[in-house]
Amino acid sequence: MKNAIQLITAGALSGTMLVGVSGSAAEVNCSALQPNCAKRILEKMNAKTFTDSYGTKLNYRIYKSPAYNATDKNKPAVLFVYLHGAGGSGNDNEQQIKDQSALVNYLASDRAENVLSSLPYIVIAPQCPVGFQWVETPYSQGSYSIEEIPLSKNLNAKYEHIQSIAKHENADKGNIMLNGISMGGYGTWDLALRYPKAFKAIAP
Repeated sequence: MKNAIQLITAGALSGTMLVGVSGSAAEVNCSALQPNCAKRILEKMNAKTFTDSYGTKLNYRIYKSPAYNATDKNKPAVLFVYLHGAGGSGNDNEQQIKDQSALVNYLASDRAENVLSSLPYIVIAPQCPVGFQWVETPYSQGSYSIEEIPLSKNLNAKYEHIQSIAKHENADKGNIMLNGISMGGYGTWDLALRYPKAFKAIAP
């Protein structure tokens, strides 16, 4: 998890107000805190639902850091998007946080509010419904062509949602970070390949 945090904060946030987050300062072992860590994060992240232009509904959790200011256009927020793995699928709008959510658990943690106290950022964690995948292709194949496999309806809903958040919140449209694990790693690569100019950095 420390490597993921360093990759996103040090690499993706270069040029923002974040300065010198060391590995030791940013490190937190959320796996050792489960399920209490996830419970705390669920309390801090608002549960909402987004409906895209095709009528697809997508549950998601959203967190805004203490430094976030909806009206200060001189300090737009970095937008982090997290795509969970297969174990986070569901319809409860909770499992995506409870399952393998180290990055989300860190960015929405009390610790991060201290370490990243001057950084305005928003975290979005959508939930893929049971019976679907972020990318509708068999994992066993190992690879696929985006020309042959269409954008899934749930990933399309997520992309429209990202655009909506970037438009309606005080978010930096040029500073959107996409992270995903396992099934969400597929989704991360898929969106980045289809929309290469949409994201400043990805961490699949």
